[in-house]
Amino acid sequence: MLNPYSLNPMADISKETLEIIEKLRLMHEVLREDRQAAWKRAGFASGQAIAEMGCGPGFAAIDLARLVKEDGRVIACDKNSEFISFLNHELNRLNISNVEGVTEDLDDPCSELPPLDAAYAGFVMCYLKQPKKSLKWIFDHLQPEGVLLITDYLSQTFWASSEVSKLDEIIKAIEESWSSLGGTLGIQKSMPRILGEIGFQVTEIKPILHTAKPDSNTFKWIETFLFDYVPQLVAKQYLESKDWDAFKSSWANNKEEKGFFITAPPIVDIVARKVSR
Repeated sequence: MLNPYSLNPMADISKETLEIIEKLRLMHEVLREDRQAAWKRAGFASGQAIAEMGCGPGFAAIDLARLVKEDGRVIACDKNSEFISFLNHELNRLNISNVEGVTEDLDDPCSELPPLDAAYAGFVMCYLKQPKKSLKWIFDHLQPEGVLLITDYLSQTFWASSEVSKLDEIIKAIEESWSSLGGTLGIQKSMPRILGEIGFQVTEIKPILHTAKPDSNTFKWIETFLFDYVPQLVAKQYLESKDWDAFKSSWANNKEEKGFFITAPPIVDIVARKVSR
């Protein structure tokens, strides 16, 4: 069966970016059901104008396009121009005409958007140096009573059913490296306060926790992230190579244990409304 998001060679997109897109596709598939349930709770519906902040290669934007239907509109924003190029390729291939891809630096957004009924920010706030500036930009473009849904990490913590050697050291290295780039893992802890300062009224805070066994896509997503990201931490001296070697050996053994599972980092959905004044 042909994968609807299959990665064909594209001259304007680097091989490295295509590899990243494939990993994001896996994440999208793992979290897709949660995301669509959150959209329903937030009131996303046919005919609406919805902005997606940090759309990546556009997998969620395409789902949003199908949700809002032909009389609705999706504005998909991302800093990475190659992601927007990939999205445009997919829109052409799938004959979808109600999505507009916009290259936008969400740390310093300046594009004019149409009046919005809703906005969605999935796993982008944790990357931003100035999330409040981006949220104020969206607030200004939302219509009165417009809705914002933010899905992001509560922390970058993994829990396992049995001890995984050096897992705590790896978690600490991830958090330190993320902070050094200006992002905030665990941004959702601060989000209700930030949203209130802008003028939003928070209407829902819902935690999401995934457990994963070695034969699941969720486990594959966690493993892909760790084995792709952590070697970069070793290279940048956030983690000693001996600790990484110890983790890999332990991980291989843990996977063979009967009943072994690990949790993905805890996620929180926050729904907020632009209060009429």
